[in-house]
Formats: sequence, structure tokens, C-alpha cells
Amino acid sequence: MKTLSADKWSQYWQKGTITTFHKKFENNYDGSIKKHWDDEFSRLSTDAQVIDLATGNGALLGLLNQYASSEQYRIAATGVDFADLHAEFFEDFSALELTLKQRTAIEQTDLPDNHYDLAISQYGFEYADCIAAVDELSRICKPQCRISFIMHNQESQIVREGFQSLEQIELVNKNLGLPELIKNMVEAIDKYQRQKNEKSKRRADKYRDKLNNAIMKLREAASQYDDPSYLQFFHDNALAVFNPAMSGNMSVKEKLQVLRNVDKETRSLIGRMEDLTSVAMSDEKNTLLINQLKNHKFSHINVEQLQYNGFHIGQLLTAERN
Repeated sequence: MKTLSADKWSQYWQKGTITTFHKKFENNYDGSIKKHWDDEFSRLSTDAQVIDLATGNGALLGLLNQYASSEQYRIAATGVDFADLHAEFFEDFSALELTLKQRTAIEQTDLPDNHYDLAISQYGFEYADCIAAVDELSRICKPQCRISFIMHNQESQIVREGFQSLEQIELVNKNLGLPELIKNMVEAIDKYQRQKNEKSKRRADKYRDKLNNAIMKLREAASQYDDPSYLQFFHDNALAVFNPAMSGNMSVKEKLQVLRNVDKETRSLIGRMEDLTSVAMSDEKNTLLINQLKNHKFSHINVEQLQYNGFHIGQLLTAERN
């Protein structure tokens, strides 16, 4: 399993996105997802203790805060993540008595025994060692508790698009070699503008033909994907160095820095998509997880597909211990 480091996830959350799918859920999770969590929160008593595992920038805690605010009471909640948690993203959660534990693995939280009534997680629990994490859940949750996790599933649209993102990255960077072509073109244009001779013109024309051919293939490929987001990102950012309105006053050095920035974002995306696709739940992984939950006296275990706007976007796992 490929796993991003805590530092890499910290850098991602520092950007301020509330979820890992900001283009799908720009203002936090909504629709059927929000309804599930509102239904879950409606079970809570006013003195309940809630733990959010792999909390990130607090998407679920934000929904919990909304619910508690609407009911006009406060809920005690703990957010745990193995990356840095940025306090500024949690400042408006006024309906929560909030504790944050950063740089903390959910397999070993060092939280008190028999403390939590509800454990929640959204696209986070599966990134841990699920067997060890259930051991820890069993310790920190009350004898009568409930868990509710939304998790990546191998058959979901999100995982499908994760694989497609990796395909798009390989197409752009390896198959078409666009970053190197753009770099060569930038340098060739600069050389021609300085030298104004036939040799430098032929060199620039050669790279222009190669680049135009690669861009045409890039645009043709876009229709093959459910969500060609990476192709669009690369087109809008890397190719901006040839757009006078955006780069007219840029030096060659500044244009090459744009390409390095695009490469940095690409590497970050690779890490997240490799993580996502490798941790997605399968029938085999679910069987192991369910058996471990049963070993710790959890019952009423249910795993079902989660639908959002007509798409299968993951699985919902719920269980309780009586």
C-alpha cells in the first residue's frame, strides 16, 4: 500500500480545502451524504462524546457543528489526524466543545478508555491499519457505542476517477512528454528572439510542430475520461506560458518556474490518487474488517453502497455495540 507521509497530507490540508474532493463538494458534503450524517447525529444525546477519525480540515466536524447549532445545544467532539491540524479551520465551530489531536495515528490515540458514544469517519478510516484501528476503537469507545464510516470502495466512481487521473498524468508526462516539450519550446523561442537567425528559427519551429501535435492528442484524449480534470489543469496552467495575456511580461526563468509548480502539483496529486486507489475497500477487506468488529462485540454491522447524485461514491459501514 502506498501511503503519503504526515508532512505531505499537512501540506495538502494547509491549502484550505474542506474535503479531498473540493471540485465535487466545494462547500462541504451535501445531499445524501449530509442527510446520512444528520440522521446519525440525531441519535446523540446532549451529553454525547463524538470522535472524528482522520478529521482533515474538519468536514464532518463542520456538519456536526451545523447540526448542533440547529438544535441549539453543544456537543463534545474530538478530531484526530496524523497530519497537522490547522486551528484556523475550526475556529467557527462554536456549537462544539472541541479537542484536536494532530500528528496522531488512529491506531494509537492515547485517548481515555470507554469515552466515546459515536465514532465517525469520512474517507479516512481505511487509510489506517483497520485491524489495529478497531482494537483502538474498542478501547476508547463506550460499551454501548456506535460507529459510522463512509469509505472508499473499489467499485465507486471516485476510485474509478482516481485511476483515470493517474492515467491522465501518465499520458501527459510520459506518453506525450508535454512538460519537456513545453520547456524546450520556451527556451527555443527565447533563443530565437535573442539571436534572430535561421538556425534558431528552425529549432523553434520544430518544437512548435511537436508541441501542437501533442496538444491535439491531449484534447482528443479528454473525451475518454469521466472527469478529465488533470488534462484541464495541465492545459490551463502549463500552457499558460504561451498565453500573452497571462505570461506576456514573464521572463524565461519565471515561465520555467510555472512548469516546476505544475510538476509539484502533479506529484502531490499522484500521491493522493495512489493512496486513494490502494486503500479502497474490497470484499476481502470488508470481510476482515467485519470479523474484527465482531471480535470486539460489535453487532448490527451493515455495509452498503453510498449513492450521490446517481453515482456510487463509496460504501457506508455502520455498527453498534450493546
